[in-house]
Amino acid sequence: MNVCGKVLKNLPGVFIDPNYKYSIRAYRFISNRTKGLDVKEAEKILKVFELDKLRFITRQNDKYFVGKKMKKKNPT
Repeated sequence: MNVCGKVLKNLPGVFIDPNYKYSIRAYRFISNRTKGLDVKEAEKILKVFELDKLRFITRQNDKYFVGKKMKKKNPT
């Protein structure tokens, strides 16, 4: 698992979807539903751990961490 995946996996209540090869899908369960990480939290992770080759895609139910050069909108 890469640095980003290890960082996310160690955050309280964060789940990583193991079915993704080229991106990392991260989310929490809130009231029996998935919820994406907060934008500020994701920005802080990228900054603190110097993950400058990554970006994130925000959706209500989850957040995807992908390479900056990745063109796909919904990575798997």
